Amino acid sequence: MGALAVLGLHSDTETLYRALLRGQSAPGRPVLPPGWSVDRAEATMDELRTVGLVEDEGGSARVVDPAVAVRRLLAREEREIERRRRRLAEAHEAIEQMESDYQRARVEVLGNPQIDAVDAALAPAALVALIRAGHGPVSTLHQGASERSPADRALFEALAEAASSGRVLRGVYPRALLDDQLWEAWARRRAALGERQRLSNRPVPAVVIIGGEAVAIGGGADRPASVVLMSRAPQLVQAFTDTFEAWWQNCSPLPGGQDQGEGVDEQQRLLSLLAAGCKDETVARLLGLSVRTVRRRVAELMDSSGASTRMQLGVQLARRGLV
Repeated sequence: MGALAVLGLHSDTETLYRALLRGQSAPGRPVLPPGWSVDRAEATMDELRTVGLVEDEGGSARVVDPAVAVRRLLAREEREIERRRRRLAEAHEAIEQMESDYQRARVEVLGNPQIDAVDAALAPAALVALIRAGHGPVSTLHQGASERSPADRALFEALAEAASSGRVLRGVYPRALLDDQLWEAWARRRAALGERQRLSNRPVPAVVIIGGEAVAIGGGADRPASVVLMSRAPQLVQAFTDTFEAWWQNCSPLPGGQDQGEGVDEQQRLLSLLAAGCKDETVARLLGLSVRTVRRRVAELMDSSGASTRMQLGVQLARRGLV
């Protein structure tokens, strides 16, 4: 198979074209490669003319400069690839819309207390349908930042629509968020939508509650689910709503997040991060300080509080209501 086969050219076409370029045969009367018949050579010359690698000039065939002819074929192929890429993107969008319509229809008829098991790959589209069909706040226990995909984009669009209509977004994140830049970027994207955020020192399950209307339940922190359970059962939704509120009340505001308030100074943010158990490197990155500065300020706090260890410092600050 020749290098130009990707352009749809037969290997014979490339062989003869290369021979013409090297001047090993006369364009009008090509010297036949070993084993070639005259008919095969003439047919190949016809293909060379068809694709523009050879042109008739003054009653004879003239080989065309590859910088012109082959690049022209490449440009045509690239245009075709781009056209197909657009068509594939449209197909992906159509699949997402069809899945969303399908899941929305399922949501609309789930007026019974049954639990619906949805394949994890289809769960984002089902969740989008639940959010768009709902009216109340969207409360999320974030197990982790998922892979970026078209489904995630659709989910963010649905959340943005919910926030713009006045619905409240709240999220509880695990402390590991602050030690992972991918997680941090994920949380900041959600914060940009208006999500109020808090931080948990414990592993967080994957749960999304849409008002008092529906709940989606994923796996635990250490075992991602192959299916996501979704339900509109009032008792189940209320149970998870109460669970979320308990998590929310027992978690601290995400340092620098919307739920922390406007007037929080740098020292209070430092204390909050220390209380969350963040590493010095993480604290430094989030506060825009050097690690040496963070350690110096922690040492100063320990001296002023009379604490000999960070654990003692945390206990004393908690007793004074500073964290």
